[in-house]
Amino acid sequence: TQYVDAGLGTLAFNKGTFDLAGLTAAPGSKVAFTGGTTNFSGAYKADTTTVSGTGTANFNGDYTGATTNVMSGGTANFNGSPFNTVGNKGVLNLSGGTVGGSSSFQLVGNSVWTGGTITGTGTFGKVFVWPDVVLEKVGPDTLTLGGILWNEGKVKFSGGQITITTNPL
Repeated sequence: TQYVDAGLGTLAFNKGTFDLAGLTAAPGSKVAFTGGTTNFSGAYKADTTTVSGTGTANFNGDYTGATTNVMSGGTANFNGSPFNTVGNKGVLNLSGGTVGGSSSFQLVGNSVWTGGTITGTGTFGKVFVWPDVVLEKVGPDTLTLGGILWNEGKVKFSGGQITITTNPL
C-alpha cells in the first residue's frame, strides 16, 4: 500500500493505466480520477475522492474513510470487500458518471443524486443507505438505477424520475 501526502493539494490520475496495491492519503489530501484507469487491488482510504471526466477507478480491495465522494463523470467500481464504507460521515454527491461493481457502497452521511447511474451485479452490488441517512434525488432529470438501492434510511424525491432496469442476481 502506498502512502500519499498531497498536503492541501490533490493527487490526480489524469491518463494512462495504474495498477496499485492500495493507497492511503494523508488527512486533508484529495485524490482525483479524471482520466485513464486506476486499479487498486488492496485497501484505499482518502478524505476526498473525486471521479470525473473519463476517469475509471476500480476499487478491488476495502474502500474506507472517504468523507466526501464526488462523481460528476467517469466510473467508480467497488469489487472488493462486500461492504465498502465511505467514512463515519461519508457522503456521495452523484451528478454524473456511474457507480457500480459487485460490492456494496454504503452511505453513512446524507447524500445527493442529481445525475448519473447506479449499477451493480451479484448479491452485494448495491448502494446501501444507512439508517438515519437521506439520499435525495434532486432535479428534473430521469436517472437510472441498474443495480440495487438498499434503503434503511430515507430516499427523498425532489423532482424528476428514476428508471429502474433489471439487475440479475
